[in-house]
Amino acid sequence: MRLLTLILFIISIATSSYPGIRSSINVSSLNGLKTKYLPKIIANITSSDLPPKDFSFNFLLIPAKLTLTNITVANFAIDQNATSFSTIQNENTLLLTFANVSCTVTADYKYHYPITTSGEVTLQFSNVNIQVPMKMDIKKGEFTATINKAIMNEDLITVNFVVNSKIASFFGNIFKIWPMKNIAQHVYKSSLEKISIYYNDELQKLLGSINYTDNYPGYKISNDFHIFELQTGSQDIQLLQNGTFFPTYDEGQLNPVIPPNIIPNFVSPNPLRIQLTEYFFDTLAWSVFASGSLNFYIKSESVPSSFPYVFTTSGLSKIIPNFSTIYGPGLPVDLDCSVYKIPDISVQNTVNIYASIYCDIMVRVAPTASVTAFRLLAQLQSSFTGSLQVIENSLYLFCELDQENSLLTNYAVVNSNMGTFNTNGLVKALNFYTYYLVLQANKKLGEQGILLPLPSGVIFKKANLYTYTGAVEIGGEPILV
Repeated sequence: MRLLTLILFIISIATSSYPGIRSSINVSSLNGLKTKYLPKIIANITSSDLPPKDFSFNFLLIPAKLTLTNITVANFAIDQNATSFSTIQNENTLLLTFANVSCTVTADYKYHYPITTSGEVTLQFSNVNIQVPMKMDIKKGEFTATINKAIMNEDLITVNFVVNSKIASFFGNIFKIWPMKNIAQHVYKSSLEKISIYYNDELQKLLGSINYTDNYPGYKISNDFHIFELQTGSQDIQLLQNGTFFPTYDEGQLNPVIPPNIIPNFVSPNPLRIQLTEYFFDTLAWSVFASGSLNFYIKSESVPSSFPYVFTTSGLSKIIPNFSTIYGPGLPVDLDCSVYKIPDISVQNTVNIYASIYCDIMVRVAPTASVTAFRLLAQLQSSFTGSLQVIENSLYLFCELDQENSLLTNYAVVNSNMGTFNTNGLVKALNFYTYYLVLQANKKLGEQGILLPLPSGVIFKKANLYTYTGAVEIGGEPILV
């Protein structure tokens, strides 16, 4: 018992740090989002007036008060070409720097020093760099990000002011009497900080649309795409995800799949890459096997008319001598088939599958009773091809078996109640039938694809599939629709 516990512990450690899915996005590729969001940011900053503000201070020991009302931000401009993303690696932070920000702020003022004067004032900010940090984290296996307050170096802000009052202009020439730094802070806090908070809601909706679990009722399995590690580099951000599958109705069943020793390198030059490792496909094969979805019963009546032999004792006597003699003529023959061990997946230039199958040849001697004539053992060899489809702004991977090159090989007859006989004719017949079975399997595979763990609305532009030793990689340029 202790040995079994130790083995299970070692397996759990091995699988906990190996990704079934590994995603990578190049930081520079995020610059493509500028064209979508910068116009919105500018529109939000200039669309509403800022709240009124009182500024109280002392000048030459005399109390002074400045009240600004009807504060409006106009002519807000950002150098879009110079605006860029970067990372702070040890803090898992993505930094968006708005470069050379300029804007004009107009307001009505009342100045109390030592007499009251009023009028209009125009403040001009120029060549300000503003940084918006986005803190990234993994919480309960999900990717989270929070846009923090914008940061700017107030000491580098250049502010010019124009007033329409001679008295205010006179006092304004004595620069300290106009609390420029305080005014700049108010504009900054009331507009730029507000925008940071505003876009947090939109960011949370975007990230909240990532699907980390999904069910596949046709196969009675579910997936687990939760994240266990975030890696922030100078050039890219990587997410390591479980990327595994399990039987839906037996989630606690131990996954016996041991991952490979090496994680393959990315091969595509694309800015957004999703790597499905061999471990992903191995757990998929195990879960479908463990759920019982690879057991199937084929009744004589469902065999297509195009099949060269009728599935009765008389029809199959052409390839199985004495079949009708032993069991009687014209009796229906059914197939009770099952994959009896976990299919083996090998990812090289293609995704190959090797499945060990047994088929019990069942003679229906009565409407509700059947007997086993013999058991046929064989191995199914096939390969998968993949395609990507966008459905309701989400990206799906669909797979299908190679219809032309799927074969049953390594035949053996066991538990025969008919003695020994030459299986060559039976092998040819069943390989003909394999083509039909693969067609039916592909129809089922086409009913539901694998939803990739991307935010809803993020898809690939010119997506490509790459298959190489140890992984299948999906690469492309991310776009937001």
